[in-house]
Amino acid sequence: MAVVKLVLDGIRRVAPEALDAAGELATLCDADGAGVPLEPYRAVLQAVSDHAGDLTLLRAGHAPDTLVDPILFVLLNSETPAQVIEKEARLARFIHSRHVVRVVAVHPNGVELEHVSTVDDPPRRTEDLAAAGQHVALFEQIGCQGLRLQLPGTEAPARWVYRAGGYEAPAAGSCARWVFTWDALVPTRRPMPGLDAHLLAGETRPELLESTATVGAVERIARADLGRTWTLSDVAARLGQSPRTLQRALAAEEARFSDVLDRVRVDAAARLLETSALSVTEIGYVCGFADTSHFSRRFKQRRGRSPSAYRSEADGRGHA
Repeated sequence: MAVVKLVLDGIRRVAPEALDAAGELATLCDADGAGVPLEPYRAVLQAVSDHAGDLTLLRAGHAPDTLVDPILFVLLNSETPAQVIEKEARLARFIHSRHVVRVVAVHPNGVELEHVSTVDDPPRRTEDLAAAGQHVALFEQIGCQGLRLQLPGTEAPARWVYRAGGYEAPAAGSCARWVFTWDALVPTRRPMPGLDAHLLAGETRPELLESTATVGAVERIARADLGRTWTLSDVAARLGQSPRTLQRALAAEEARFSDVLDRVRVDAAARLLETSALSVTEIGYVCGFADTSHFSRRFKQRRGRSPSAYRSEADGRGHA
């Protein structure tokens, strides 16, 4: 999972000796695949905390600007922290994650979040700190300026554990709840070399040029952030219309909003299956499908075969 590998890469930068102390457990967490084994990951985090302290776990979330990953591409191209959390929730469904971050409250210049479990196995303090550090990095990179973080469940709830680019060690107590505040939010789309060309459709493709006015406008908005769960109200607001007006305009072009989104996502997925080395799971996620079964079902309805079968056929044509 990209965000877990982000933490492990961060630990390697800020405290490489701590991973050495964890021994082979670090290797287990580096295994390829959509998810990361929970218990080995927990053991690594605990070893790091014992060896280098909790502050290392907070600091490990910061990634270099050169990091290229399709999951991070989706997360970092968000306009608000709440959008990041929504995209993470969809990712959790794809990889069957037991730990998720939920929004407790949204404020004009802040958000309160909680790191929780979907089963009877709550995240440990070390996991809470590592995840909080990840979100410091994510929120700064999407444009939160003057970002600050407090942990209200600890014995020092007013302490800034992150402020002005610096970290402070958290106090004893629960670190599962996070209060982020910022001075200003200036959304900043982060390009990733090698991914933009695959994940963002060029507007000169013939199938785009054939779209009618309203359908084409909806397609362009959706393609700008395929990983977002677009609603009719979201798109209507972008177009300066009411949802009802947009619905009527689409109906006049014999189109439905859900069908337009569905086609955009399936077309993008087909292109990625043909031209990229991304896994089927990654493609389903970055193209905005709700989960793996939703991706397979929608793709088969429109293309007559599963994503895996479609890729196999494309590979066969490529070698013919």
